Amino acid sequence: MKRLQQMYLTATLALFSLISPAFGQSTVNGVVTDITTATESPITVTGNDSSGRIGGTLIEHSSANGAFTDITTATASPVTVLGNGSSGRIGGDLIQHSTVNGAVTSIATVTASTVTVTGNGSYGTIGGALIQGSKVNGTVTDITTATASPVTIVGNGATASIGGTFVQNSSVNGAVTNITTATASPLAVLGNGSSAIVGGSIGK
Repeated sequence: MKRLQQMYLTATLALFSLISPAFGQSTVNGVVTDITTATESPITVTGNDSSGRIGGTLIEHSSANGAFTDITTATASPVTVLGNGSSGRIGGDLIQHSTVNGAVTSIATVTASTVTVTGNGSYGTIGGALIQGSKVNGTVTDITTATASPVTIVGNGATASIGGTFVQNSSVNGAVTNITTATASPLAVLGNGSSAIVGGSIGK
């Protein structure tokens, strides 16, 4: 695994991730660059608050302003999450309570790396940008390329996505760009909250 800069996110009870930016309470004004290359590096998380991710940008309570770039390359590196809080992601941006004024770039290239989430809170994502509380103003770019990398969710809260841009409570004045290329990467969601998304933009 190559790292230009590494930061760790610590969560309660169960979290296992391969290095990527994670800023918890947040405020990031300058340049942060992370490159994660995972080959034959599976992640399995069983129960309780869960999670399980390879690369990606996760910021949480937010405010950003400047550039931070994450490039994630995962090959034959499945992520499996069994029960409770759930999650399971490879690459992508997730910012949450938000305010992003400048560039955020995440590029995820995922090959033969399945994401499987069974039960409870669910999710299961490869790439994509999700911003939530929102206000953006500037550039957020995510490019997701998934090959032979299915995402499977079984039961409860559910969701399964490859790429795509989701902003939610919203207010976006500038560019948000997502490019998704998915090949032989099916999504399967079985029961409960459901959902399955490949690419696309949702504002709400």
